[in-house]
Amino acid sequence: MKRMNWNDLRFFLSVSRQGGLTGAAKILRVSQSTVSRRVEMLEEALKTRLFERHVDGYCLTSAGQNMLARAEEIESQVLGLESDFSGRDNLPTGWVSLSSIETLVQYLILPHLTAFQAQYPDLILDVSADVQRASLPNREADIALRLSRPETGPYTVRKIGQMGFGLYASKGYLERNPLSSDETRISCHQVLGLPEELGFTVMAKALKSWTSDDSVLSLDTASSHYVAAGQGLGITVLSCLMASQNEDLIAIRPQEFHKSVDIWLVVPNDIVRSSRIRATCDFLCDLVRRESKKLDRG
Repeated sequence: MKRMNWNDLRFFLSVSRQGGLTGAAKILRVSQSTVSRRVEMLEEALKTRLFERHVDGYCLTSAGQNMLARAEEIESQVLGLESDFSGRDNLPTGWVSLSSIETLVQYLILPHLTAFQAQYPDLILDVSADVQRASLPNREADIALRLSRPETGPYTVRKIGQMGFGLYASKGYLERNPLSSDETRISCHQVLGLPEELGFTVMAKALKSWTSDDSVLSLDTASSHYVAAGQGLGITVLSCLMASQNEDLIAIRPQEFHKSVDIWLVVPNDIVRSSRIRATCDFLCDLVRRESKKLDRG
């Protein structure tokens, strides 16, 4: 009788959470064929069909649904063991997946990773800069830096600082298009906007509040807004941290057009005590504290 390989449970859990091979392969960093083979091996060992295969994805069978509940119990116990015992003898080791926004990754975290790597040479950060947010419940990230506080979930949540946003344009643009000093909202100017699906972001909300013009150009990343504003293509909202990288960018009436938002550190409760997680969180908290002036108002 063929025995079940416990490691195949990771593949089963990823496929059930992602709904198919593509998403699971991305999370597990293996090929789709490897994921398919490991799921088939698990089904063969159990002599039970766990998924119905469809052209648009994998759906759990009734047996698969029961298996999912048991597998998640096992996963939780394993993660608990890791949290309690990992790294007690030596420096933290292993992988830590971190999800944050593009600006914090590029202009805050990456410039300071050399010191972190020197302190923890056996700890590897897997960093994702995705405005759509990697999923903590689906284990797509161990730690997240968010600009909004999660309302629910089994998470440890901590406010670690603030990030400022303002209205910016280049010197050249403002020389060609002088601003009126008595407008409560900017009008009759070229505004760099964002697509509708990013309307939930701080940039989009502030832009809508501070300007009354339709966008002349829609851009879907903070870095593209930064480049476009630097080229004199129009007015936009940028983080103070990002705008400070270009001396040609001017804050427009910063006493009026400024917004500070909280930075939240979010970690699932079942791994928060792990030494690798603690070391990474300490690094992030200390970094935000030391760079607080750059983060808010530059």
